[in-house]
Amino acid sequence: MGEDVGVKQDTSDEVGKGKEQIEESRKRLGKLRSDGFELVTNVRVAGDAREMQHRIQDAESTHTR
Repeated sequence: MGEDVGVKQDTSDEVGKGKEQIEESRKRLGKLRSDGFELVTNVRVAGDAREMQHRIQDAESTHTR
């Protein structure tokens, strides 16, 4: 009978560790997702800034002609 108690304790410890790992994985995935969105946004902003600069230059060159 003493061995059954030890087996049940090990099982509940494993379940606790599993839930902890799942929570840590969710946090990591959330951070990766957030960081990914931020990088994509930064790329879009940089592209928009370059496009705006090109339009300004085109407008200035057209105006000086």
